[in-house]
Amino acid sequence: MTPHPDALPRLSPQALAAISGTFVVGYMIANVIPLIIAAMEADLGLEPVAAGALGTAMMLCSAASGTLLARRASRPNRYKLARAGLLVMAAGSLVAALAPLPWLAVAGVVVAGLGAGAGIASGGAAIAATADPDRTSGLAALVNRLLAALLLLVVPLFGISMASSFLALAALALLGALICRPLPEAPAAAGHLPVAVDRRTRILGLVLAAGACLWAVGEDSLWAMSSGMGVDQAGLDGPGIGLLLSISTAAGLAGILVATVLGSRLGRVVPLAVLLVLGAAAKLVTATTGDPAVFGTAFIAWNTIYAATFVTIVALSAAVHSSGRYAALLTSVYLFGSALSPLFGAALVEAAGYAGFGLSTALISAAVAVPFLWVAVSLRRQPAPSSVPEEQFDAR
Repeated sequence: MTPHPDALPRLSPQALAAISGTFVVGYMIANVIPLIIAAMEADLGLEPVAAGALGTAMMLCSAASGTLLARRASRPNRYKLARAGLLVMAAGSLVAALAPLPWLAVAGVVVAGLGAGAGIASGGAAIAATADPDRTSGLAALVNRLLAALLLLVVPLFGISMASSFLALAALALLGALICRPLPEAPAAAGHLPVAVDRRTRILGLVLAAGACLWAVGEDSLWAMSSGMGVDQAGLDGPGIGLLLSISTAAGLAGILVATVLGSRLGRVVPLAVLLVLGAAAKLVTATTGDPAVFGTAFIAWNTIYAATFVTIVALSAAVHSSGRYAALLTSVYLFGSALSPLFGAALVEAAGYAGFGLSTALISAAVAVPFLWVAVSLRRQPAPSSVPEEQFDAR
């Protein structure tokens, strides 16, 4: 395997802002998809199934464009790709928000999704160009959750509509385009010799990305089915479900903070193995219990574990190669699994019930543990990059 370069820059506030303005902003489409679907139903006159399909298509567009642009995002001047993508996202969002014709609004939705993928790929790749990708991915995930919570709180205050939802996305995309210049560059772009991607590194990156896509299907399907599961199986009412979702989101922030603070101090192999086992157990308990207290506790525990696991997996992808190619790939293909998870979850519940659903998603965690841990063990055998003063690596 090709080792990482010997020196990478520490994460500066400007670099964190640039990563947040690209990676996080790109992910906002997925985070506010409930508002987008509701807005399309209300303003475009779409049936719930059609609105859900269009929302899925928007996320798939982001996943496809990010995947296709992953290699470009690993090259010098990745901020130019990010800026172009975010401007496309902003333009599409403005069309979706203001278009007088439904078909034009639908076109804007698709274009916005395509542009967001470039931001995700560029920001994801930039995580690998910092000295501590564990800390960087954790901080980016923290900003992601906080910004998503803010949008989900503020946008409905103006009424859930195409205008309010997509104008918010357009504003964020324009802001991201303005602040993306300091995106950390790959070592080769910062004055070091290029680091070739050998066959083993390529295999590790592709295996990890494929596992992340499958893992996303299992994890996000539980989130998608949680409301129905809580009502039908645990006997919760609407307000109870809303409270549980709010608490679990806050608990997810705690999981991100713990993963960010610990970083790679404990290594990645043992923590990742523990997180995957605990996550599988929490999913199984959530889907099989009829006790409201046990259901709530298990669901909160699962969301906490999920958030910490996501941070760890993104950091692991960044450690595969410092160019960021595989971090860009993983953060993009993750959206394929996320986009398909509601359909997968609904079909599985219908075919096997909630207990069968829980067992299946737990088995997914067990299945992806094999490639995840193989990659983590392989990377543990290579030297970690050291850091150097920021001023030697001016990303601007």
